[in-house]
Amino acid sequence: MKLSTALTAEQKTALECLHRQSDNHRERQRAHAILLQDKGYTLEQVADIVQNDTDTIRRWNHRWTQGGIHALRDAPRSGRPSKLDRALDEALKDILQNPSPDLKALLLAEAEKRG
Repeated sequence: MKLSTALTAEQKTALECLHRQSDNHRERQRAHAILLQDKGYTLEQVADIVQNDTDTIRRWNHRWTQGGIHALRDAPRSGRPSKLDRALDEALKDILQNPSPDLKALLLAEAEKRG
């Protein structure tokens, strides 16, 4: 199964950005699948490359056709609220993005500050 229409340059750019920069693995896979199909890969080849079944690839195609790039993104999900407050969450993100040689000591110091 091929995409119904060829991708425009703008669509390709948006899909490439999603494929390379999304934090969500599933979103990256969906974008990759659409890009591969645009290059002429068969449905079976795409399914093999992204390690999913052909029915899933068909669903992704349908999502793409119906809603474009936004339809490939995951919808918000409900779940248990985080036990971390926003300040601690930001502090941990900062520590993990800029790790020092003694990451364990930094994490322990941050935990002590917060009790």
